[in-house]
Amino acid sequence: QEPHDPQQLGEPEDTISRETADKLRAKVLPSGTLVMAKIGAALLLGRIRMATRPSCIDNNMLALSPKLLLYPRYATYMLEGLLLDRLVQPGAVPSLNEREFRRTVFPVPPLDEQREIADYLDAETAKIDALISKAERFIELAQERRAALITAAVTGQIEIPAED
Repeated sequence: QEPHDPQQLGEPEDTISRETADKLRAKVLPSGTLVMAKIGAALLLGRIRMATRPSCIDNNMLALSPKLLLYPRYATYMLEGLLLDRLVQPGAVPSLNEREFRRTVFPVPPLDEQREIADYLDAETAKIDALISKAERFIELAQERRAALITAAVTGQIEIPAED
């Protein structure tokens, strides 16, 4: 089973130099920063990604830089577990209520406990993912059998009992 590492941001199409970032007064986030959308429909998807290099983001994104007290896999699960309906301001363009987000209390147990929690969640979600995959395969097979049955009935390959 693979650990639930935060998915990484893809390679950027556009980059800027550190000099340009400084001129723009853009904050350069360290490698390992977790980012997620904070405005628009993407916010509701709850996708969290990890920057694999120093990065800049625009104001449509939220960044969480795990420090020495926060294990990245645990932090990812913690963010995924947010009750977004409480933190999202509805409307034509949904947005994160940053005031509520900042007031949200996140449990931060010791690092070894965070690792244990992340390992446990990795194992349990892997079981669930395997069951989902199995169910999807059964659905595929049932759809194939349904199509074969219809084809056989329509082409006269099977006898349909007459109703009395």
